[in-house]
Amino acid sequence: MEYETFLWDCLLGHVKNIQANEAAGKAGFSPCPQDYRLSSTFELKYNRENSAMKQFIRVMKALSDPNRVRVLKVLQRGELCVCEIQNLLGLAQSTVSKHMKLLEDAGLVERRRQGTWILYSLSDGSESVYAKTLLVELRSWLDDDMELKKMIVSLPDAAVLRKPKGKIGP
Repeated sequence: MEYETFLWDCLLGHVKNIQANEAAGKAGFSPCPQDYRLSSTFELKYNRENSAMKQFIRVMKALSDPNRVRVLKVLQRGELCVCEIQNLLGLAQSTVSKHMKLLEDAGLVERRRQGTWILYSLSDGSESVYAKTLLVELRSWLDDDMELKKMIVSLPDAAVLRKPKGKIGP
């Protein structure tokens, strides 16, 4: 049984037992193993969950999508806004924003505001040793990927989107 399915079954079992016991006038109890704790808002928290494991899984999930890996490779060339990344990937703005949120939550990218623009850049990896290690290793990986090469060639076209109209030069 998968971890998430097990947790969901625990939650549903807990709610059903509370309802049955309340109907019978008894105090509720949790059918979940003692390693699990159920708060009053029915949030399951695994007592033995390791924050290092959570960080590792968050980084791995962020890198599990080819578009997010491509974004990281392109950000090695410099910061970009969502519309520029959208132009490079050919995806909807909302999809790119979701990708960027996952990358940010994993500690792989940082964002800063410049006027109305939100600019993304690679993080220094200080938030997670896993993020830092993978960002360092990613620098030497996938350099021969044809899709990435096309995106890097089209970077100047994407960067034009942020320049004010009529402005010439960097």
